Amino acid sequence: FASHPKNELHLLVESKIDANELDFVLAPEVGAWGAPRVRALFLRTCQTSSEARRLTAISMRSINWSNGPKYIAAAKRGCCGRVGIELMYTPEEKAFFLEHGYLHATGVLDEGHLALLRIEFDRVWDAESPKVNQHKLLKYQAFIDLLEHPPIIDRHRAIFGAQTQLLQYDFLRQGPKSDAAERGWHRDFVFPGDRPLSINTILYLDDMDDEVGPTRVVSGSHRGEALPTAKDQPVDEEVALYANAGDAAFINSAIWHSGSCNKGQGLRRGIYLYYGYWWLKRYESEQKLPWQALENASEERLRLLGVKMPDRDIHQYRPDAGFA
Repeated sequence: FASHPKNELHLLVESKIDANELDFVLAPEVGAWGAPRVRALFLRTCQTSSEARRLTAISMRSINWSNGPKYIAAAKRGCCGRVGIELMYTPEEKAFFLEHGYLHATGVLDEGHLALLRIEFDRVWDAESPKVNQHKLLKYQAFIDLLEHPPIIDRHRAIFGAQTQLLQYDFLRQGPKSDAAERGWHRDFVFPGDRPLSINTILYLDDMDDEVGPTRVVSGSHRGEALPTAKDQPVDEEVALYANAGDAAFINSAIWHSGSCNKGQGLRRGIYLYYGYWWLKRYESEQKLPWQALENASEERLRLLGVKMPDRDIHQYRPDAGFA
């Protein structure tokens, strides 16, 4: 552990990926767990087919220091994130997503991280609304860090591998007693075939019950090109995703899905992180990304932002190599 000028601490953890198992080597433990915030940098050693290793840094914030001993215990059990959060797609999760076109993942944020993002959401909304997209969000550290939040990004990498790229990033906020339509069925993106080209992640900052208005999907509708005939009305096959604050929904961009009308007294807030293959054009690509997102950026973040090519994932040949 080393002191940080902003009253933060740095925890270094090295992990080695070997036969799909994580073996953690922790830095020496310390007795004090009292700092208000921490940034943990995970140095992940990735074994490639050529036996080469590369190091990537994943930054995390707002670990609850009162859970320090539990955090260390969880890391020794093979978790590479916050206490009590499962980070990787299980085979069952992945199979469900590919079959049905959506996945409801619980507990993606812990209480401290959720509280931080609620505060930052309201602050950025007040400063940047009405349109809060990637060119505004990527000026703020909390939302830069969220790009690489393992429970989100690891699930996308389970589909897109090393070619994972951020395509769009924005806020959705509905005030209380909204007069919006009951439904708004749509697809984000349609392409022949049932393999996802892009996936929208909806990170919920408020509980989604019938009063607030859950996200609704039609299972399996990512296949084909049809749309419901009544786009503003319920359909018999719809599934409501009753999410708690801190949960996330992963939605194939081709699936029929709809928001709902907030009839409650509180806010309906969500953060939308849209990922897809590296070779897709990023939304609003004609605009430059904020300098804050690129400053001191790791190789991994530059790839996620589409600034740098994926490593060893696309065939590239020298002009004189003789391949046709």
